[in-house]
Amino acid sequence: MKMLIKRIALCILFQCGCLQAQTWQAMEQVNVLTDAKSTLFTLSGKFTQGPTLGALISPVLRASCSSHSRSNSYTLLVGTTLASADAVYRLDDRKAQPGVGWNISTDFSGVFIPTITFNDFLYGHLLKHKIDPTKPIHKLIIVMSQFAGSSIIMQFDMPDPTDVAKACGLIK
Repeated sequence: MKMLIKRIALCILFQCGCLQAQTWQAMEQVNVLTDAKSTLFTLSGKFTQGPTLGALISPVLRASCSSHSRSNSYTLLVGTTLASADAVYRLDDRKAQPGVGWNISTDFSGVFIPTITFNDFLYGHLLKHKIDPTKPIHKLIIVMSQFAGSSIIMQFDMPDPTDVAKACGLIK
């Protein structure tokens, strides 16, 4: 009887969208000026400690990838005004590390992330990754400061990164 109740509860949670596996959402794009094609990947996260002044959106990791890897870009959209691009992040249960080389967006609501850091987010190391599906990162936590507010803590449950890594040229 207990197993039946658990199964019913899980079905209800999946149907209401309360328990959904995180996935990278992909959208094909074409530059109207150059006809260059690219793929925009997005991954929604959640605030474990939200902004004190509110946020318009949930945090989102974005990767815009094309066949020309020099034009790839990686961003973190926070949806509230940030004090700076200073950040600390933690991969799975590893030691926290500083976000080096991040640049704040012109509206102060997000940051641009270097390629090596994005690769670190996916596989836990800074260099191009050799294909090994057993070693991706599963949880990413990022801490940043809100302008005139407190710290913001964001969590991303990282799904299989293979499609994103291939499209962005991060796999050898």
